[in-house]
Order: sequence, then structure tokens, then C-alpha cells
Amino acid sequence: MCPWQLCDHLGLSLTPLSDFEATVPQAVAYLRSTQGQKDFSGVTLQWGIERFIVYNDAHDEGRQASDIAHEIAHALLQHPVPSAFADGQRTHNEEHEAEANWLGPALLISDEAAVAIVARRMPMEKAARIYGTSLEVMQMRINVSGARKRVAA
Repeated sequence: MCPWQLCDHLGLSLTPLSDFEATVPQAVAYLRSTQGQKDFSGVTLQWGIERFIVYNDAHDEGRQASDIAHEIAHALLQHPVPSAFADGQRTHNEEHEAEANWLGPALLISDEAAVAIVARRMPMEKAARIYGTSLEVMQMRINVSGARKRVAA
């Protein structure tokens, strides 16, 4: 599933980090740098009742898809948007993060797709490219779906 289209369908605003370059150029430059990319992938924020997702568009497209799908998962699971920071530290609910870590990749690659990839003996790199995700997410979905065992049966 294309996370950009899913955001549009769900009415979730999606904003690339680079859109903030004119407003906070130093912060954006850092977060888009090699070091900064490790510090920021994406976040869901809320203004009034509207949720919106900011994602780091310096990442490759497969990583962006994973980051956006993770944030969509929070919305679908109706997780409340936490305060971004408390006492100078980023806050998040571990249980909510774990749930989004499972649902996000499943939005990108369904169990049926994972089984089809294995059944066709498609190389993981090609499958990741076709599905527009990272190799790591593709491998994770193949593993957790039990696709290899299901095809072997």
C-alpha cells in the first residue's frame, strides 16, 4: 500500500521536513544531515483536532515509506498524540510504539504479498523496490508472516 496515497485517503496531512527550511534552516539542515537523519525520521503532531505527519525527506524513499506508515499506524490505532517533549526529552508510549512498529510494515506489505513474493522466489531487493520499502522491512514482513513456511507447506 502506498503510504502517501493512504494519507490522502485518510485525510492526514503529510509534510516533508524540507518544507520547514525557510523557517528553521539550521534545524532542518542538521536533521537532513547524515547525523541528523539518525535523530529524526518522522513524527505525528496535532493542531486542534487535525493530525499531521512530518517526515524526513532526506531518507531514501523506502525509508520514508516505512516512517510514514509507522505514523499512519498511530492514527489508525487511535493513539493519542503525545506531547512532543517533556523535560527536554522526547516522550512516547512504549506500548503504542510497539503496536505501530508491527502495523506500519503490515500496511506496506500484506501477508498475502509476502507469501506471493516467496512463492515467486522474488529476490528481496527486487521485492523491496517493487513495493517501495526498505530491504529491512521487506525481510521483516517475510519473516513475521511465516511466508516461507506457508509456501513450503
